[in-house]
Amino acid sequence: MFPPGKTFTLSYICDIITMKRFPGNRFLMACTLICALFLSSCISYRYIRDEESLRLQKKIQGRRTANIAGGSLLTLGSAVLAYFTGVFVGYAPGANALKTLRLVNTSTDTLQVNLLSDTFWKDSTYCDFRDIRIPPGQKCRLLVPSNGLYNLYFSHTPNSEEDDEMIQVSPIAGAKISLTPGMTLTPQDTTRLFTK
Repeated sequence: MFPPGKTFTLSYICDIITMKRFPGNRFLMACTLICALFLSSCISYRYIRDEESLRLQKKIQGRRTANIAGGSLLTLGSAVLAYFTGVFVGYAPGANALKTLRLVNTSTDTLQVNLLSDTFWKDSTYCDFRDIRIPPGQKCRLLVPSNGLYNLYFSHTPNSEEDDEMIQVSPIAGAKISLTPGMTLTPQDTTRLFTK
């Protein structure tokens, strides 16, 4: 057994030998890393049934893409300017005002989800996402403004408000929300449901 320092050195030498034998390996590893980053940030549109909510989600995604591209170009320009002139312009990318919310259906039925908010997007349009139908065991990723508090209504019976459950969600507090019918019911609620 090698000491930790020797193991790291041995694995590092093996990586260098592999890189020299296969020069395209570095490029392949960089492409794989970039693809993994892009795939991990994908937003799933396929579960959104409401056309207005779908348009809003695509607008938010477009704004995020523009912000990332613009921030990258400004950062690169700042670095180039600092390199050639010796003067640091001082551009630093701003805080990200959008968060990815992952809704996971852990039940055996398809869930209908409505995500309602008091946050405005643009032009007095509420940032609400309606009629999201998530199949069993699947997850839906939504891009939402992080400064709001959202009321998440979900049910396993579509287009019925009788058995809707509601939880409040803050994108800052948590990005992954597992949904199961009955998760918000107390023992008192469940006995009341069975006695009717």
